Amino acid sequence: MELEKHAQDLKKRWEKELKLPNLHKEQSKILRSMKRHWPGYILSLEDPRIPLHNNHAERLLRNPVILRKNSFGSGAPWAGQLAAKVFSIFQTWLINGLNPKALLLDYFNECSKTSGKPPPDVSQFMPWTMTEERRIKFTLPESYERPG
Repeated sequence: MELEKHAQDLKKRWEKELKLPNLHKEQSKILRSMKRHWPGYILSLEDPRIPLHNNHAERLLRNPVILRKNSFGSGAPWAGQLAAKVFSIFQTWLINGLNPKALLLDYFNECSKTSGKPPPDVSQFMPWTMTEERRIKFTLPESYERPG
């Protein structure tokens, strides 16, 4: 296979360059990293089910990372703890095929009825205790790609 040949050529090249006597420390660092991670780099050549990139995983993390940064979760422990709780609730809804934005808006609407306090019955927001009618109301479209 042509791709395997290119991978072998690349390996020979970084092995040769790693042996050069006067490498800049950054070049040496990159080449040592290449050597250390090489088995992972070529894993997709051995098993075509393994993608060449981790874009899917990165996309799953994108929204939580942006929210964490925007809510000071990067520097304040309380904000990081709050973000972790919110992410957990959102992922639970997503995994169960529910629309997190619609459910959060519904939760805020319920809070507005109790002067900003949490609603007395939060079971209506949990996938395992909500009514079938609510589950249908908040179900994500079939076209939505669920995590996991």
